Amino acid sequence: MIGTGLTFAVGVGGVATILGTIATLIGGGSFLEVFRIAGRLSVAAFLLGIGFSAILAITSRSRRLINLSIPRFASLGAGAGLIYFALISINGVGKWSLRTAIVNFVLLTGLGAGSAAATLLLARRGRKELESERSSLGPGDSGFETRASAETSSVSPLNDRR
Repeated sequence: MIGTGLTFAVGVGGVATILGTIATLIGGGSFLEVFRIAGRLSVAAFLLGIGFSAILAITSRSRRLINLSIPRFASLGAGAGLIYFALISINGVGKWSLRTAIVNFVLLTGLGAGSAAATLLLARRGRKELESERSSLGPGDSGFETRASAETSSVSPLNDRR
């Protein structure tokens, strides 16, 4: 759960910093404000990531990563954003204008959906890289010995000091 939260936070913080820097260079403003906004969004994304991983653990416990679709992941992320919005709107009921509430709703559900879809794509890409790396290695090149290769070895596993 913490790892997913950190992945969401780093991704959202990076994107917010890049977009904020571009906006600052084009339209003016301060970089300090860019970092403040990126920090706030990163904290929200961290909480969204934790909520998303909890929802994913409950709803997709028996499914493998390869069997999960991007729309399902995105909708679970948007659901985490919706739950987070519901929790923070309890505090903002008397203080938010309708415009602020709509912006928060769209921002949080969009962050949740986008971060979840990006996380799934990143996980699939990492899996493909790992599988292609394993397939390019020959037998015995992986650094791990199977039980059969250990049994046929002339050196006892206890005395092996390679």
